[in-house]
Amino acid sequence: MKKVKVKKLFIGHVSIRDYIVEKCLHKKQGMVVDYKGRKMTILYDQLKNSKQLTKDSFQSKFKNTTYKLYDFMFIPDELNQKILW
Repeated sequence: MKKVKVKKLFIGHVSIRDYIVEKCLHKKQGMVVDYKGRKMTILYDQLKNSKQLTKDSFQSKFKNTTYKLYDFMFIPDELNQKILW
């Protein structure tokens, strides 16, 4: 699984850059998102059903490219386990 660290939430969602999501989809793998030490696992099937809260493209600060964001409701694994039980 791909590990991704994020620094902020937007309306309770974590935003992952499109090229990271697409790389995971191509490899048919999920990802583990780390936000302030709390981890959330996003399975491959969940990645296939991802959504975008904004259709805007963003300019990369380090490369001359643009990217879009895919957004996932941030539910840490420890909370998700309590919900399932």
